[in-house]
Amino acid sequence: MTIAEAPSPVMIEPRPQAGQVAPSPHTDWHAWIADFTARHGRRPRILHVGNIANNGYNNAKVLVEAGFECHALCYDYYHIMGCPEWEDADFTGMVSDHFAPNWREVNLQGFTRPRWFAQGPRLWAVAYLLAVLEGRTRRACLIWHILAAQRYLIAMRTTRLYKHLRVIKPVAHGTQTLFHSVVATVASSPGRAMLAARRSLCWTLRLPSRTLIYASRRGQSLRHRVGVKAGALHARLDRLEARARSRAGRYPWPISPLTTISFQAAKSPFNLVALIVLLACLPLAILIRPLLYFTQRMALLLSSFADRIAPAPSNAARQHQRQLARLRRRDFIQRLALRVFAGIELAALDTPEFEAGFNARTSELIADFASRFPTRKDQLQLIDMLPYRSVLPLWKHLFDHYDLVEAYATDPILTMLTGSRPFVAYEHGTIRDIPFADNATARLTALAYARADATIITNPDCIAAAQRLEIARVIPIPHLIDRKYYDMSIADTGTLPPGVCPPYVFSPTRHDFDVKGTHILLEAFARIAPNFPDVQLVTPSWGADLNRSRELMRSLGIEHRIVMIEPLNIHNLIRVTRGARVLVDQFRYGVFGGIGPTALAVGTPLVTHLDHAKSDWCMEPPPYFEAHDIDSCAAALRDALMCDAARMRATLHAWMRRNYWHGHVVERHATLFRDLISNCPNTTIRTPQKQMERR
Repeated sequence: MTIAEAPSPVMIEPRPQAGQVAPSPHTDWHAWIADFTARHGRRPRILHVGNIANNGYNNAKVLVEAGFECHALCYDYYHIMGCPEWEDADFTGMVSDHFAPNWREVNLQGFTRPRWFAQGPRLWAVAYLLAVLEGRTRRACLIWHILAAQRYLIAMRTTRLYKHLRVIKPVAHGTQTLFHSVVATVASSPGRAMLAARRSLCWTLRLPSRTLIYASRRGQSLRHRVGVKAGALHARLDRLEARARSRAGRYPWPISPLTTISFQAAKSPFNLVALIVLLACLPLAILIRPLLYFTQRMALLLSSFADRIAPAPSNAARQHQRQLARLRRRDFIQRLALRVFAGIELAALDTPEFEAGFNARTSELIADFASRFPTRKDQLQLIDMLPYRSVLPLWKHLFDHYDLVEAYATDPILTMLTGSRPFVAYEHGTIRDIPFADNATARLTALAYARADATIITNPDCIAAAQRLEIARVIPIPHLIDRKYYDMSIADTGTLPPGVCPPYVFSPTRHDFDVKGTHILLEAFARIAPNFPDVQLVTPSWGADLNRSRELMRSLGIEHRIVMIEPLNIHNLIRVTRGARVLVDQFRYGVFGGIGPTALAVGTPLVTHLDHAKSDWCMEPPPYFEAHDIDSCAAALRDALMCDAARMRATLHAWMRRNYWHGHVVERHATLFRDLISNCPNTTIRTPQKQMERR
């Protein structure tokens, strides 16, 4: 294989552009942080709400290192790419559920979550941060462990243990059926009520036997997994049980079934649970006849007054009432748990003053939306904001503890509805399409970004959407590429995924023909494959068009040259990217996402499509190989495979230092926060005495 000395015709060299937004000049924000700390007795306090793609976690991490006091809040979102383990833990293998990961399934190499990152159900995550902010150390530690337990239970929903525990559900269903049968006697004829009650009684009496059958089946399946000694013990129990059954006729009635049940309980712990269920049902079986007699008498007495009683509600109304009752019970349990464990009284936060402020704020927002977007047919209404009403007092109480809130994706809605200022809206592709749809979330998102004190844009093509929304202050800040991307030891200490052998072309984007243009890469690789017989193509084994990609591979005859791997965490992504000869990104959007800067940071040639009209306003064009169709992609792959690797790596690192350096992310954030906090300070924040003593 030869190395090309002449420049490639498809290679785009970096060059400054006229009118480009240059990186912000150096400002002495370090001195401002020191002065702020001296005047207030604490560091500037920032809250990051939302963590899609770990953007909130990454930004908070580097800002904590820079001297800010940051907390990241990730509520009701558990995807692997929104967890710190995915970003900073160097582990092999993969968790079984990407949307509710159980991180105990992999070896995290000693990595632990930072205590400034709160992830879990919304109320509990907020309660944890409030406990930390108010200096209640022991209570914060307790809630931290409660959050860990809740994440574990959420991850266990699809496991075998959770499915076994669902055997309790028939018990509750039988009890509910019996209860509704009793209630039905009031609104229907006595005969029909007795029939329903008898059916319920039969179902309840059959419940222990059904549970025993299920438990015996579980015992039989477990019996195959035990060792030789356990097998001999089960065989001995079987012989004893057979002998007891042969002599069952000699004993009175209670002894024979109790003997059988005892043997079944000795064989498996699941049968012991069934025995407990049976004992629990015995009182119900004994008292069922008096209850039915009493129910029948009550039905006869009330039947004469049937005309005076309101008609029974319809099925839809009954289901609606049950849902409301279920929500009330859940809300009561959550409020009680928060009051006991977190010391938070939600009713005390929802004051008449807050209600008056919310009513005034909704009227102001409706008028502001009409003035900002007069041509939109879908105008903002009060009903769009009412679903947020019940949780706003708690959010307001949390936001009041911070100097500034940086909200991600659609979470600027919360800061806008609570009236908290200053707040920064952070978009990572959010305002491309969401604000322009016809729904409540779209209208509130559009208004929240328009009213934000500043909007951070990470995707250069979203500047067009920002102009449509008439956002006053736009700050271009790239996705964070921190120090580990430049750490050579990551590639030296780890191993590549099974089946991946250099040299190879790496394409980490998902299989999607319309959004990512996967078919362009496959057909282009098929063209150059005969000229590079030792080169593999490595792609992930996920995406909406994965089956279409496999069919295309077979039709092109290149399936033996392609290796499909599981999704990679950040450390393994860096490792595989560094070992690749070429990295191929998408061909549709025409802008950088998170994959392109990864290739440039580790020094791997990049093949992608960029629309310079979208991105040149905030950065100089990067060094890459342009590809937008099959012909250009094949030419770009050929030239990238033959380029001078050392020279290319030096060019890529130089461009990254000028445009995508992690120091630029910290500096622009710090400068923006300094300006906003200085212009709109929060004078109500108090530092707990315990934190002051520690400082």
